[in-house]
Amino acid sequence: MKNFAALLAAVAFITPVVAQNDVVKELQKKQKIATVAPAVKPILLHTGKPITQNDKQQLLASVVKAYAAKAQGGKSKRNAKGAASSATTSVLLTPKKMSKADFVYTFADNVAYLGYSDVGEVFQMGASSGGTLSDLSFVLLVNPNTAYTLTFTVAGNGAGTGNGTFKIVDGHYPEQTVTGVKNESTEFAYAFISDSSGTAIVSVTSSQPWSFTSCEIVANPIK
Repeated sequence: MKNFAALLAAVAFITPVVAQNDVVKELQKKQKIATVAPAVKPILLHTGKPITQNDKQQLLASVVKAYAAKAQGGKSKRNAKGAASSATTSVLLTPKKMSKADFVYTFADNVAYLGYSDVGEVFQMGASSGGTLSDLSFVLLVNPNTAYTLTFTVAGNGAGTGNGTFKIVDGHYPEQTVTGVKNESTEFAYAFISDSSGTAIVSVTSSQPWSFTSCEIVANPIK
């Protein structure tokens, strides 16, 4: 499974369209991974402007508050399954670096093409035929009592009529939606808490052609 990180990283050096490449065919294979559910409903933040450090701090505070409120309403699961990490971990994923050992890796699915643009260093993605959503998934190896904040920079591309609608899916809670402006960068942040060790997946999907520029992931242990 971890070979997917290497495969996706390899695509970063293939330009511009690689639909017939064996790498893309491999990337298109369905992934079946057992995942742990977030402790509370994840929170999505989209202001229509670049996400600031203050935005991320407020988002983190909001999801921790929701977690604390749930714990007060029932038996807390904190420290029930393993020990939380004691240090904050941060990584910035870009098309040139799509994984971090023992923390996160990525894979793409249902893409008509997965090319790499030398201009701006972005992945360019297109939905497969029949309107199936294309997606880019982030597979996190999560720790208990830890809040994860993912800050994305993406854009809707091409001549389609849509403005670039992105759906964020974790496989456990209802999907959430962000609408950007076509051909312009859109930033949004997504925060969730894990109360056990395991694997969590966050996928960004769109039925429109779109591009991925970066994703900052920060893991904050809850004190």
